[in-house]
Amino acid sequence: MYEVVEHRERRDRPGSAPEQRTLGRFDSAAEALVQGRVAWKAFEATGSDDYAWWVVKREGADLAEWIADSRSSKEYVVDLTSGQLVEIP
Repeated sequence: MYEVVEHRERRDRPGSAPEQRTLGRFDSAAEALVQGRVAWKAFEATGSDDYAWWVVKREGADLAEWIADSRSSKEYVVDLTSGQLVEIP
């Protein structure tokens, strides 16, 4: 199972811990990725000043397989051989 998790730092609560919520659990990484992108684009459409980021990861894993954030138009994956983030072109 894969899960999509949203993290959000609220502008009106500086210094507080980021909020975290699971947006869904999916049988495949591809399904989770679609939901992650939908959440990312929907957040952008709100015009919020909060900072948010989304990850797709295996349920219970510590490493994300896909990452995007609200301050960038870039998406990343993790190179499992090196542990480094790699931008998706």
